[in-house]
Amino acid sequence: MTDIRAMAEAKDRFAARKVGTELVLVPLKNSVAEMEEMFTLNEVGSVIWEHISTDATEQTLVNAIVDEFDIDSHTATEDLREFMTALAAHIRL
Repeated sequence: MTDIRAMAEAKDRFAARKVGTELVLVPLKNSVAEMEEMFTLNEVGSVIWEHISTDATEQTLVNAIVDEFDIDSHTATEDLREFMTALAAHIRL
């Protein structure tokens, strides 16, 4: 799985805006938004993004997903790993 600490540090390179149930992420380059590269996160992705921090662990992120969506830990872990892999590819970690 992608390094959570690296993902947390990369958050500073994005502007995030909630639009309905989705979170829109726009990369920032030299303090300017790169609108051609923006992408949206669904509800699960939004929860993960909001809870990613330099001291977060896989378990704390899984717990946040389980608490928010009332799903089992195994499913939450799979969702987290899939999200982190996909997001890492988008933000080039």
